[in-house]
Amino acid sequence: MAASSDAERVAELDRLDALSPTGEDLQELVALAARVLGVPKVAINLISADEQHQVAAHGFDPAICSRSDSMCAAVLAEPAPVVVPDARSDERFAANPFVTGEIGEVRFYASAPLVTLRGVHIGRLCAFDDVPHEELASPEMLAVLADRVVDLLELRAQARELARTRARLTSFVTQVNHDLRNPLSALLANVELLESEPALAEDASLEELVTGARRSGERISTLLDELTPPPGA
Repeated sequence: MAASSDAERVAELDRLDALSPTGEDLQELVALAARVLGVPKVAINLISADEQHQVAAHGFDPAICSRSDSMCAAVLAEPAPVVVPDARSDERFAANPFVTGEIGEVRFYASAPLVTLRGVHIGRLCAFDDVPHEELASPEMLAVLADRVVDLLELRAQARELARTRARLTSFVTQVNHDLRNPLSALLANVELLESEPALAEDASLEELVTGARRSGERISTLLDELTPPPGA
């Protein structure tokens, strides 16, 4: 899979509205990840054009840092989980401020890619510790949990789109209802006047036409009633 460009990643983050404050679902997921993986600190790190956003974290308070300081940005395009027993011994991270003590003292580091349904890498699910680990309890589970993070973000985006579509549909139905009510009311009023005409009783075919027109108008009126959104919809 080709590496995602910054423009593609930013567009996906915007589509998913992924950098907005999160609810309990992602927070619960990182807590579960920490327990399953046996690592005290877990974060969902999303990489924008120039920053890393921790949208959920367990074991510490989430924050935003420069992309140039991000450990996850250094392995953003890696398609598989990355497991580093001691970051001081890895050339990708040895000089990173989160390792050197300038920002933090990360020793053990592991992460898996967050890849959207459109195939764009938007960040990584990261697990780390201030002491070295020989291995991660389950690199495979780290990848599975990363996929669940993306599932939640995609579901949120779909729910927002459904809400917008419903709002547009409600607005359309309301407008159609409004546009049809007045001419329909005038039509039914005229039909009612016609039905009161004495000449109508003398012409069976004309009476049938007028009666049919009234019934059609009443059916349309009933349909509009059924389509009228309830208050507050």
